[in-house]
Amino acid sequence: MFDPVDLLSNQLDNYILDGTKSEITRFDNELNFVQTFSLQKDEPISPQLFSIDSRQNFYFYSLETNSIYKTRSLSSQFDLFLDLLDAGINNECISDFEFNYKDQFVLLVDCLSELYLFSRSGKLIRRFGIKIDDPIKIIEIEGSWLILNKD
Repeated sequence: MFDPVDLLSNQLDNYILDGTKSEITRFDNELNFVQTFSLQKDEPISPQLFSIDSRQNFYFYSLETNSIYKTRSLSSQFDLFLDLLDAGINNECISDFEFNYKDQFVLLVDCLSELYLFSRSGKLIRRFGIKIDDPIKIIEIEGSWLILNKD
């Protein structure tokens, strides 16, 4: 069984996050299989979203633990990166997160209509209110953030 919960394209590679198997599958630009990265440790983690920074580190969000985890480059080794409860974010409605060219990242919290901007190290820099109905996706374009909604 295959349960793709998120996908992304980076340089000439495409990645699919499989929520059932807790793994990331990598394909080349012609969609030929390249490799698979397992996201399993002692306790199962169910990733819902993922993103990648400029250093080829994957970050994935788990609703069960309300945390973001970071892999070590293109590998299956990962560690806790950010406990969102410690950062003061205690809700279950994170719909997306994305990195910019400075490796800062934003979390889109759709039920609060807010964006949280974090530094590369995971420190909260700023929180922004947004006035967009049903936001679902963030895209970084030339230093600005584009927010897409369901409509």
